[in-house]
Amino acid sequence: MKNRNGFTLIELLASVSIVIIISLISIPIVTNTINDAQKSTYEAGVNNLIDAVNRYLSVNENIDISDYKIENNSGEVIKEKHFGIVIPSNPIYKRLEVKNQDYTGGFIYKDENGIINVTSVTNGKFCASGKKNELEVTTECEEINYSDAALDLMIAKVTSNSITVVANVHNSNSRFFKYDYKICEVERPTNCKSFNNEHDNVHIFNNLLSKIEYEITVTVTDTDANGNTKSNSIIETTSDSTDIIIEVSPKKWSLSKTIKITYPDKIEGQIYRYKIGDGDYIEASQTQIVTIENNAKIVAEVYNQYNSQVISSAKEDITTIDKVLPMVDVNGNTNTWTTSKTIVVSAYDSKSVKRGSGIKDISLDGGTTWMKGTIDNSGNMTTSFTVNQNCTDSSPCTYNIKARDNVGNISNIQNVTITTIDITRQTNLLLSATKEDGSSYESGSISDQKVILTSTPTPESTPSGYTYKWFLTSGIYVGETGTKYDASNGEVLIEEETKSTLEINKNVNARFKSRVTTGAGNFIDSNEISVIINKLKIKLNEEQVTTKSIIIPYTIDGSTDGLIDTLTCKYGIENYNNNASSVDSTNCTITNLKDDTKYDIKVCVKDIYGNDDNE
Repeated sequence: MKNRNGFTLIELLASVSIVIIISLISIPIVTNTINDAQKSTYEAGVNNLIDAVNRYLSVNENIDISDYKIENNSGEVIKEKHFGIVIPSNPIYKRLEVKNQDYTGGFIYKDENGIINVTSVTNGKFCASGKKNELEVTTECEEINYSDAALDLMIAKVTSNSITVVANVHNSNSRFFKYDYKICEVERPTNCKSFNNEHDNVHIFNNLLSKIEYEITVTVTDTDANGNTKSNSIIETTSDSTDIIIEVSPKKWSLSKTIKITYPDKIEGQIYRYKIGDGDYIEASQTQIVTIENNAKIVAEVYNQYNSQVISSAKEDITTIDKVLPMVDVNGNTNTWTTSKTIVVSAYDSKSVKRGSGIKDISLDGGTTWMKGTIDNSGNMTTSFTVNQNCTDSSPCTYNIKARDNVGNISNIQNVTITTIDITRQTNLLLSATKEDGSSYESGSISDQKVILTSTPTPESTPSGYTYKWFLTSGIYVGETGTKYDASNGEVLIEEETKSTLEINKNVNARFKSRVTTGAGNFIDSNEISVIINKLKIKLNEEQVTTKSIIIPYTIDGSTDGLIDTLTCKYGIENYNNNASSVDSTNCTITNLKDDTKYDIKVCVKDIYGNDDNE
């Protein structure tokens, strides 16, 4: 048997057939998917085109692109307009902000309801007709009848010395680009002005005479080689007044405005009208008085009701009505006790840029009286006041703060309650002393018992309370905790003592004073008292005698370790001329004595305060 390499003819034919069948199925599906995506993209682009037209018309309010015909039941035309936009020749289309689109034909217009419609807008592949978001997109365009090309003229604005005309070409497939304008007085036909080779379909004739009838002729030439032209004429009369006049009173910031609108004389078919902000138009008299209470734009117009055109208009932005309440911030009312507080009041018409009429004044009593302050560039005001009276929980100081702007708006009330001011000043601080047994102690006398110093302020109490400090003004003092204080270089604070009394229980010869301070910081110093305590006692115990020496033990009471200044032990026969061999804190040792001899011995102790004792 031979080995087979490759495929048989039948196998190859079967494989090719399968590939062909798959291709026949998938290619139309892929093609349709791509086509649908392109169609959706095109539809979105035409919707964007309609948006661009709406944006253009919102800025250029005098431009009309209406195109419709209204007939009565008898078939008579009662109203018609022909001001649509031909793509791509119309100059309005060339000004639209349409990106990434290349439309080769079509028509854009407003219907009788004021809705933007498109007809046969095409890029060569797709064609769209209808309203925004209701477009019908096909691959074949309905042919637009361009056989009856026409040029329509519209008067956009008339003043006493100018006429603005708009030229619109429709039902034409030419790419018009050149406009020739001519204006002549009707009564003097030879008195004309011409403006040729213009590339804008809107033209303003300036420097005209008032109340004169003019004939305007516009000729439009296309870009084709044959140079086709279209012409049309219209007659219009300039007004006898310069413009619509809008007067605002008052000019400065206020709660409301009185608007006076003065219109020029009108001719048949014209009406006066105005609107406030986004409201509807209201028919007006030649001199119209209007009161408004909110900032808004005022639009006044002379309107031709026959051709639905605005003959003249005026606008005024009202931006100086202030109906917003001011705001108030208060700083400086802390919870810490002080002898006074400075309260800073900031009143804002606006915390960022200038928005309103500015702050006029500030009240601390809810609006009964008012005070001025410092004004910044944004019209905001800052003022301050100092409170220097007792303000406590039981007797608080309350301020009802308001701000008023320059047109009379008053802020909400800001209540400020102060409870931590203490202006108490002590008139006297008496330092007195008693002994441990309750008897009085006289300054500078010697005591053999504890001395108690008492600090008594006048007045005895204060809203913020008292704190006490004790000072050593001269001498040396050892506190109860063992801390040693030395006033050799000036008075020192006895840190561990904070009560109204100071108990002195150790030997001392020093001077003391106290200081009392309110919680708000006011303080006063007392008189000084000199305290001398001498509890120093030495007691000799039973001596130890040998043939040649004597040891005398003793104890010392009423002093503290480290405070003994001198300790001496002397002996002799009938006097104390000799020093002991050695002396320490507990024994006096005398050696080299004679046998059977009587000696007089004296032990003397003295502390650092100068207190002494001997035996």
